[in-house]
Amino acid sequence: MKRVFFSLVILSLVFTACPPLEEDNYIYYEATMTYDGALDYQKWIEILEDVGNQKKYIKLDLQDCTYVAGNGSGGLINVTLHNNFDGNGNPIPNPSDPAYITFDPIPAIGWGKDKIVAIVLPDEAKMINQATDKKVQAETEADKKRSAFANFSNLRSVSAENVEIIGNYAFVDNKTLTEVDFPSLQRIDDYAFEGCTNLAKNPL
Repeated sequence: MKRVFFSLVILSLVFTACPPLEEDNYIYYEATMTYDGALDYQKWIEILEDVGNQKKYIKLDLQDCTYVAGNGSGGLINVTLHNNFDGNGNPIPNPSDPAYITFDPIPAIGWGKDKIVAIVLPDEAKMINQATDKKVQAETEADKKRSAFANFSNLRSVSAENVEIIGNYAFVDNKTLTEVDFPSLQRIDDYAFEGCTNLAKNPL
């Protein structure tokens, strides 16, 4: 009996002393939550509430969600990208500046985002929102806090069939992100993947 007890103590010490393998810390999603239809501010808030009420990690599939004209923030919005800036870095509007249907996760709202391990963005999305529309001259903490994917603290995977532009700071310091799939990607703005130390390969 003493030998059995001694062996159990030794095993306990071994497991306590040895840190878990990295694979043991990997979070897998346990369910897929799929949404379609108009993705405006109210709908996005409802989705985050649904996700936040889950007791498990999930994959969020928004592939078939659509843009609603006039939606100003949250979900899918229409964003004009400016090409010209004044001496202070402020955008100078021009009628020729292009506009893009953009995915805006509302970085100031954190509820539910920690449950999302994988996300599929809407097919209508052509861009992931910028943290700032000013010309980025240096990395700032204020801009980093406005990162599109701020508060997605367990996010591992992002895919988007038609996203062409990833806005500045979009995934900055997201150290859990390991894979992205943007087959239509053409442009990555400043600091979009800065600090993504576990990302397997360059998105372009």
